[in-house]
Amino acid sequence: MPILRRTPLRGIPPRRSPLPAESAASRTTAYVYGNVIVLAALVPLSEDELLAGTAILIVLGTGLSTFLAHLFAATVGAGMGEEQPSGWKSVRHHVRNAVPVLTAGFVPAALLVLVWLELASSTPVVIAAEVLLVLRIGSTGMVATRLRGEPSSLRSLLIGVAFSLVGAAVVAIKVVLTH
Repeated sequence: MPILRRTPLRGIPPRRSPLPAESAASRTTAYVYGNVIVLAALVPLSEDELLAGTAILIVLGTGLSTFLAHLFAATVGAGMGEEQPSGWKSVRHHVRNAVPVLTAGFVPAALLVLVWLELASSTPVVIAAEVLLVLRIGSTGMVATRLRGEPSSLRSLLIGVAFSLVGAAVVAIKVVLTH
């Protein structure tokens, strides 16, 4: 299909030095995982949680606890392939690659502060936070190409749209099964 060729898009420039494939894959995984989990925590929030400010703690706590779980799993998993236990250099490497999980909740939590401070009503703020996370999931194709040092393309944009749809479906399944 000629329309899906890797024609560069203007916008996000490629990195000056691409990440190694393992690091690019790990950061992309963390980026998607963090956004999906924070979105799943955001969807079922109640009006009482939003007004009391506990929604902020739920979103930040979800990001932090998911970051720690992701970091723990990555460190343990990486240690399985090595003859010696992982050192601090390896742990720092995994922390850096897991940071996108942690950052997924920052802007949504900041938006929820507006509700807690009664500067905005809850419905538009929650919708804005949810849309933001869906857009972040949708930007995955472009983020991944940037981490690999490649320019964004129409193909990476379309892949991101597909990721948004799949991510929204995953969130819906999680919310239905757990709430």
